This record gives sequence, structure tokens and C-alpha cells, in this order.
Amino acid sequence: MDDKLKQLIDELLVLALEGNAADDQLEQLNSLIRSDREVLDYCSSFIELASRLYVPDQISMQFVKQDIDDARVYANTLQELKHFEETASVVTLNEDSIGCEICSDDRNNVKPNRFFSIYNKLISVAAVFMLMFIIYANVFPPELSVFVATVQDQVDVVWNNDSEKLKNNDRVFNNQLPYQIENGILEIQYDTGVDIVIEAPAKFQFERAGIFLEYGRLYSRVPVSGIGFRVDTPGCRFIDLGTEFGIQADTDGSSEMHVVKGKVHMDAGESKYSKTIYEFSASRYNAETGQVSDVCYNSGLFARNIESKNNRIWRGEKAVNLADIVGGGNGFGTGQFEHGVDPGTGRAFILLPEHADDIANASNGYHLCPDFPLIDGVFVPNAADGKQVITSLGHIYADCPITNSNYFGRIVNGTAVTISRGGPGLFLNNTYFGDSQNPAIFMHTNQGITFDLKLIRKVADSTDFLCFKSICGISETGPDYGLADITVLVDGRVRYNQKNIAKAQFFQVNVPLYPNDRFLTLMSTVSTEKKAPEDGKLNLEHGDWCLFGNPILKLK
Repeated sequence: MDDKLKQLIDELLVLALEGNAADDQLEQLNSLIRSDREVLDYCSSFIELASRLYVPDQISMQFVKQDIDDARVYANTLQELKHFEETASVVTLNEDSIGCEICSDDRNNVKPNRFFSIYNKLISVAAVFMLMFIIYANVFPPELSVFVATVQDQVDVVWNNDSEKLKNNDRVFNNQLPYQIENGILEIQYDTGVDIVIEAPAKFQFERAGIFLEYGRLYSRVPVSGIGFRVDTPGCRFIDLGTEFGIQADTDGSSEMHVVKGKVHMDAGESKYSKTIYEFSASRYNAETGQVSDVCYNSGLFARNIESKNNRIWRGEKAVNLADIVGGGNGFGTGQFEHGVDPGTGRAFILLPEHADDIANASNGYHLCPDFPLIDGVFVPNAADGKQVITSLGHIYADCPITNSNYFGRIVNGTAVTISRGGPGLFLNNTYFGDSQNPAIFMHTNQGITFDLKLIRKVADSTDFLCFKSICGISETGPDYGLADITVLVDGRVRYNQKNIAKAQFFQVNVPLYPNDRFLTLMSTVSTEKKAPEDGKLNLEHGDWCLFGNPILKLK
């Protein structure tokens, strides 16, 4: 038991003995005692010492949180004895009646101390009584059903037909029949402040100081008020020591623990093999062999936070994926491949092989995107049509070049199709881009898109971003003759510009972002130095297969 935990227990014990502990503090103390034998032994020693040192009036029955009639009767009896001693008349004893000889001098020096005799002895017995009661109540807690937690949120949850179904804001009891979910993710908050996220398929049962997870994945975030939170699986018991951790319980009884912060105590198997697992490490219990072994730590294995309103599932990612947002997602993997937006209309678009020669033309008007809540708008850049608006608040790109307003392929979340003498897929620096491993925004020249950083911050549950990072260029799979300019703007001001990018050339983009930045704009245009072929068989923008590979907003 480390010094931090010991200090916390000392404070809770003192508050309890003095009668000043709040209900949540008493629950926290009880949870700690229940979860750890070392804590139980420490509290026993503490209370034994306190029973000898404390003024009797200050020992409070509040320490015994459970409502047990015997404890109250015992306390009332002690109070009556105390009152009797304080009010009883003095009894004069005859020297002959006590069977010993007391000299008058010694008798005159004796000071009355009537409160020590009976009451003080009994109060010591009371302390032992309360100690034994507390130990019994925590080690063998009564099977009482009480509210322990509240349903916070759920995403795409499908309940098993035999399971009770929970709705948001429902209160849940301990000792209820197990719950079972076949699909989706459920978020629960305990009254002690502990947050847990359970991912299907899963079967679980709530307990007063924790949860029994028969199988499934669980992520837990435990504040100081919830230290001692316990997760039981068929083969293991995990006791929190102030942490964030994930547990995977398999149907064969095996369990795996990944500690993100702090540390967790683990008791595994019939032999109760014990170990402490520290942050950034993981251990696995094999039910077949009964062995515990270290395994590779995986910070992204568990859903840590959900938000049904935005269909957001956060697994600890340190960045928001802008290609996923282009695909209609929330930046955390919900977007669709080869889906995107038409910059000439603001409407959703799906890139198909039949679009091989689909060259569009539009004015430079700014279009909102009703199908994309995190995209502010899109446009076809062309200064010849007047001032180029690039945000919904009217920010102007003053140095926008003159283009022919032609664009091809739309703005899309990756591509694997073969289109117009190019493809399949996108490559830069001998790396394939456009899949879940290396996402990409395919953005042929003369297209622009603006992301709303304010809304993305809200979805990402982050106060700020550090920067926008990407690798930009013209795909190696594009047809010859490409030559383009790529520009990145924030609130209408240029923060990155690379001119005359040729086929297979690539550049690293690292644009710093600040708390007050609102709009991030990505734009590709035909190079002002590019010349159309004299035979007139190819359009000026031919071959400009621009892309932003791994386009992320890095979280602070």
C-alpha cells in the first residue's frame, strides 16, 4: 500500500471516527476495505489505536454505514450507561467493607474519576464491536439491493432477448440478474464517480463496489473517490488503485488487463496468483493453463468514451482523421470509403468507375454541406468570378488564383478505383494511401474544403488541437502531365503553400493551430505555370491527382 493511498485512508478514517464523513466518503472507505486485505488490516490497527486514544464522546456510530438494529441498540445502551454514571449519587464505602486498609493521607489524595471505570472500559469494547462489525459487513456484505449506478449513454446497443433493457438515465441495482448486450456500446457511471464503458458482446452484473464481467470488453476511469473499484471475471479479480484501465474477458474464462494510467492489483486463478500491473503495460490470464503472462500493451483496444448524439466512439486516439470526416464520419472511423462531397453543390457524392471522364464545372460560390455536420463548406476556387469566399462567416482568400473552374472526381475519402487513365488507388513515397491504415483525402485540382474546428473540438471532447499534419502531393498512380499548387489556410490566412507539385512529388505539412482558430481550409489548384498541350486533346487540369495523406488534427 503506497503512501498516497495510506494518506487517503487516514483522512477517511479520521473523518469517520469524528462523525464528519459524508455518505460518499463512507462508501469510498467501505469500498477500499472490501477490495483489499491489506487495507482491511491497516484499518483494524488504526481503529484499535483510535479506541485507546480518542475521547469517548467523539467515537461516532456514523462509521457503521449499514443500518443494523443491533449496532444501534448497543450504542444506545452505552449512552444510557454514560448518563447513569454522570447523574448517579456518590456512594460512601466503609473501609472495612473493601477488605483492605487505606490510610487517611492516601485517601485524601485520591481524585474522583467516575467516568473512567465503567464507561471507558465499555467504549473500548464498543470500538472492538464496531471494528468486528465493519470487518464482517465489508468482507461478508449483506446481499441488499441498492442503487449503485446510472446509465449515461449508449450507441447502437442491441440487448439480448432474455436480458432486461436499459435506457439512458435509468438507475441500476446491484444483485440484479445479469445484463447481456449483443451489439453496441454502453456507458455507465457509478455513484462513486467511476465511469465504465462496456462493449458488446458482453454479459455483466452490477455489484456495490464493482462489476462482474462474465465476458466482453470494459474500460474504466476511476477518480480518487472511487479507488478500490473492483472488476471480477470468471478467473480473475482486478482491484483499482486509482487508474484508467481496460479489461477483456473471454468466454473461456481467460482475461486480459491493459493499464492506461496508474496501477491495478490482479488476483488470478484458483491459486490467487497476485501481481500489480502498471501503466502502459498489460497482462493476460490463460484459463486453460492457469498462467499469467505479460502481453503487448494496446491503448486503442477499448472504447473509452461514447457520444450517441454524434455517433462518436473514442478509443484513445490522439488525432482526428479529416479523411474520415470527408467520408461522412466523425473523425474517429465512422466515415465511408470513396464517399465524399461535390464542391460545386455541397452535396454528398460517391466515387464510382463510371465517373472516369466526369469533368464538372462550377462558379466559385461557397456551398454549405448539410450532409456533413463537421464540414463548414466547399467551393471551386476561381478569382475570375470575384472574391473567393472560403468560410460561412465570409472569410476571403485574397490571393486566390484564376482557374478554369473545371474539377474532376470531387473531394473523396480515398479511392481504389481505376479512373481516367490513372489508378488504381493513391500512392506517395511508395506508400498506399486511402485505406484505414493510411487514410487520404483525394482532391483533384480546383477544389476547396473548409472544416469547422469549433464543432470538431466539441466532438473530439478536446479543448484544443496542436496542429494539422499531412503528407501532400500528386499520386504516383495519376496520369502524366500533373502540375498543381496546394494551399492550407486558417480563417482565410495562408499557413502553407506549395507550388508546382509534379507527379510523385510529396511534401510534409505541419500547420500549427491555436485556441481561437475556427476554420481550416484545404485547397488544390492548377499551377499557374502549367500549359495546356498544343494538340488540345487534354484539359489543363489533366493529371492533377492531388491528395492529403494521413490528414489529421493532432489533439493536445
